[in-house]
Amino acid sequence: MPDLTKTAGLARAADAFDALIDERGWGQGPLLLRVEGTLDPDAGAELGIKQLDVHPAQALLGFSAPLAWTAIGVSAEGWATPCTDTHYGYRLDVPTGSEESPKRVPSLVLLDRDGNVASRLRGEDGRVITEAPEEG
Repeated sequence: MPDLTKTAGLARAADAFDALIDERGWGQGPLLLRVEGTLDPDAGAELGIKQLDVHPAQALLGFSAPLAWTAIGVSAEGWATPCTDTHYGYRLDVPTGSEESPKRVPSLVLLDRDGNVASRLRGEDGRVITEAPEEG
């Protein structure tokens, strides 16, 4: 069972990163995110951001976070659209050009050393989805 104190602090760190990323605006490229000290920015956590020049997966391949880091994450822009799980993967449920066609979204995912996850997916309309991904 997750430690609610840690998950609440991780969620507040995700909120703080989300606000910083929103201020940067669109098209700024992927970021490596780090939290040092406590997980909670309200309790003195140190948040850090590093611009990545490559895809986050490429940047993290073989990377070991320093022991002082209590959480690590990435932020990148992508596309979001309603989709349906099929036997062979995911398929789009909407025709291109409709109101529900793919939209640009910045997303971030944070993972602490205990395996707790916090994420934020921000739509162009300002709506924020906070459910952590189950895979990927």
